[in-house]
Formats: sequence, structure tokens, C-alpha cells
Amino acid sequence: MSQSSLNAGLDRIPPVTQDQSPPERVPGGVDVIADLCGRIATGVFYGMDDRTGRILHMASLMAPREVQGSVPALKAWLCGELSERRRLGVARYGMALQAGNGRDPEADLRQELFDAAAYSHQAELERQAIHYADPTYCPHCDKHGCIVREDGTHAGCGRPVRP
Repeated sequence: MSQSSLNAGLDRIPPVTQDQSPPERVPGGVDVIADLCGRIATGVFYGMDDRTGRILHMASLMAPREVQGSVPALKAWLCGELSERRRLGVARYGMALQAGNGRDPEADLRQELFDAAAYSHQAELERQAIHYADPTYCPHCDKHGCIVREDGTHAGCGRPVRP
């Protein structure tokens, strides 16, 4: 994969010029997402908190199948997703996320992680609802099409249809 396609996500980060930034912009503040995408694209993670790497790993598990298994494609996908978050932040707040902006990033992170846990659980419940709508789905075998015996148990595992 070429360097230009590797940096495809980075190419989508528009530069923020002084005339676009509101007066409350932190002087000399680091554009957090641009910095993170730069580190992802170049593989330079020196000084990065291990949490950030673990969170990026969790995000990479959500990548489309065609991206998984290719480090350059995964890096470009991660940067593209982050770039979209940056674009939304600029549209919503008038500026990109800046380091030193006066907010408590630990509190923001904690809140976002709880939101992520809730969304993950919501997705799990919705997957279960789809499975449970099918009487041949066996949660123990995690497959559809199980033969249900007259006594209400699955032929594959012998457990009840609805535990």
C-alpha cells in the first residue's frame, strides 16, 4: 500500500486556520486528533499512554472486515474515523479538540467509557433479541437451526429452549 493511501485518513483532516478558530482557542494548544492520527500513521507511539493504545485496539475490533488483517488499511481506517470525529467537533464546537482546553480529560474519558459500555451492552441485547425471536436458536450452542425436542430441549446440547 502506498504512503498516500496509508495517510488517506490524515488527508481528510482540514487545517484549522486562525480565522476559523474562535477567540477561546487555547494558544499553542495541540490538535489532539491530528497528533493522534500522525502517531498512528507513522507508528510513533513514544510517550503515549498505554490506555490510548488499548482503546485504539478496541476501536480496531469494530473495523470493517476488508480492513482487518492489513495494518496499513487499519491505520487509514482509524485515522479516517478519528478525522470524522474531528470534523464533527469543529462543526459542533467551532474548533478541534485541543490539549489544555480547561476541561478534565480524565472525567471526560471516564464518562465516554461508561457510554461505550452501555452502547456495547445495548448491541448485545439487540443481538440476543434477534436470536431469541428464532425458536431454533440455542444460546448455549450459539447457533440457529437446532432441532427442538418435544420436551422443549435442544437436540444438540440437551438444554431447555429458553433457559
